[in-house]
Amino acid sequence: MKTKGKMVGRKDSRADQGRWNKGRWDKDGMDRDLPHGRFASLAGPWALIFSLLAVTFPVFDVDLYWHLANGRAMRLLGGIVNEEVLSFTHPGVPFVNHEWLAQWMFFGLWDRWGWAGLMGLKLLLVALVVALLFRTARLEGAAPWNAALVTCVAVMAGFFRFHVRPELFSLAGLALLQFLLLRHRRRPTGSLLWSLPVLFLVWDWLHGAAIGWLYLAGFALFMNVRRFYPGKNRETPCSRALLKTLNPAGLATVAVSLINPYGLRSYGHFWTLATGAHGADRILELQPVWRNPGDHLLLLLVLILVVLKLVFRPRHQEGVLSFLAAIFVVAAIRYLRFAEMSLIVLVPFVAQLMSGRPQPSRRGLRRDRVGLALAGVWLVLGLVFLQEKVLAARGTVSAGGTYVLPSQTAWGWGTNDFLIPRGTADFVRRHGLAGEYYNNANLGGYLAFALGPERKIFQFNMPPIFGDVTAMMNNPAAFASYGLDLGFAGDPGEFRQLFSQEDWACVYNDYVSSLMVRRVPRFQGIIQRYEVRHFLPEMTAGTLEQLARDPAVRKRLVFEMTVYLECMPDERVREILDRIVARYPGG
Repeated sequence: MKTKGKMVGRKDSRADQGRWNKGRWDKDGMDRDLPHGRFASLAGPWALIFSLLAVTFPVFDVDLYWHLANGRAMRLLGGIVNEEVLSFTHPGVPFVNHEWLAQWMFFGLWDRWGWAGLMGLKLLLVALVVALLFRTARLEGAAPWNAALVTCVAVMAGFFRFHVRPELFSLAGLALLQFLLLRHRRRPTGSLLWSLPVLFLVWDWLHGAAIGWLYLAGFALFMNVRRFYPGKNRETPCSRALLKTLNPAGLATVAVSLINPYGLRSYGHFWTLATGAHGADRILELQPVWRNPGDHLLLLLVLILVVLKLVFRPRHQEGVLSFLAAIFVVAAIRYLRFAEMSLIVLVPFVAQLMSGRPQPSRRGLRRDRVGLALAGVWLVLGLVFLQEKVLAARGTVSAGGTYVLPSQTAWGWGTNDFLIPRGTADFVRRHGLAGEYYNNANLGGYLAFALGPERKIFQFNMPPIFGDVTAMMNNPAAFASYGLDLGFAGDPGEFRQLFSQEDWACVYNDYVSSLMVRRVPRFQGIIQRYEVRHFLPEMTAGTLEQLARDPAVRKRLVFEMTVYLECMPDERVREILDRIVARYPGG
């Protein structure tokens, strides 16, 4: 049975025509000949601009510096790093580096253009994701502004996942894979699907294509089952032409991945993370989304609405989209890391709900309600953007009376140095503090890059290599066996279990770490001069100014604030210090 510009498939699939084949959709399924308003051509550019603004925030991620350190190591060693080379506790431990190509690219961009190079790469990848999502939404029949809306929601609800890290390549890869498969489902010519082996090969070098395999396997399984058990609800029929290319291309992709040393045979690392083995369940992004619901309200709202749709009205949606949506929604609820990936998969699911023939020109009640609902979604999206990107850019005061840094994902450029141990690392360099050191796992990535390659770290947040990175807090005797005199602490448990005030002194604090030195003769001079007695960077202006009123405290407080600012640029603290000095010019 033929329709305008396209062969649908099985001749007995009249019930499957539905809204897809009214003679108005072009060969890709897009209703280009239907009226969409005066400014329909601006929908795509608007989605792109909004999304780029949503994901623009200072470069920061604890994993980023780990990748930069490995990229630098590959340049120095002249080969791919497939064993631990950054620590002194686990040297030579083998691991499969699925991110070697991304690490090499990241370090090359950083070395040549600094943070601007990394930001440029991120924005290019986000632009690719947005273009593919918008195109996919149009492919599923959504009008231009509806496609823009669902694309913007997908980006805004998961914008906190768009850090500069290899995950960006998985987001782009998933968006591309989804578009290729759904386009093939509409127009099974097959030529584009033969790019899948190359896509998965490169993907396994950039981040590991485990997410891609989940999507491809789910799609192929459903379409093969649908071929022999066609659904009774609105479905795009699964023709022989579709499977004729899908199955061979999929098998070729499997073959290439099995040959590739970074392919399917090396995915044990992902299983370790998924099962929470070796303390992996303590990693924030591997925890359930409801652990911090206040930070992800829009994401939770989207997931809840989709779950309600799948449970109560499952037959009003095309089966393959519902099947894939269910898989990724469950994954996103269980693992925060799936947040943006699930939103990408939900774009065609939601777009299909928003598709259909336009209503007649008369303003009926149904049409008015739909218009008001869409306007309401745009309003909510704008309010979320205002809160997350503008209002969250200001620091606040907690209920406990301490200063809280602005949101790490608020609007901004450059690098966010407040969430890395820049100050403590710079203090170590300035004062030549030698020797091996302990470090909190979250601090290991930056320390490996900032103090390496000469100085090796104690550990990093990589359970397949380092195991349970909190084990030392539960076993002080094991920590003592290393005989360390220097430590970067950042967890309350570390201060309680590892760094007692009788044996250790804190000589510098930044927002995320404290530099601890053992009370031994070689550090006696450093301790006598720099041991922190009063100042903490998270103190509010009121607290610091109140301390400065005490003449017995003021001179030491000013000294500690000055030392802090020598290693850590902080305009807020500098302004407070200037006010104190101006108020008490004689010290």
